[in-house]
Amino acid sequence: MRRYANIIMWLGVLCLLFLLAVVCAAETVPGGTTLATESEVPSLPPRGKVVSDTAPPKAVVGMIWLDTTSNVEYIFDGSNWVPHAAPADLPQQ
Repeated sequence: MRRYANIIMWLGVLCLLFLLAVVCAAETVPGGTTLATESEVPSLPPRGKVVSDTAPPKAVVGMIWLDTTSNVEYIFDGSNWVPHAAPADLPQQ
């Protein structure tokens, strides 16, 4: 019985290491955006918002991108840019 407990424990450790490797590795996201690594975070905009006609090359979860071409605001969910209904800080015209 103890042997099975050790096998299960080691399988759990290996799964945890695999998950950490997957989460911590930079991954390419559709649209050319790459999930920023910990060392790249300081180079991102201090307020977490980018106003540009192209998606930023690096992003973190919750980062905001205002596409100036379409005037649509997007929020990065860690793998995709999700459209947001309306920019929160643009004045109504």
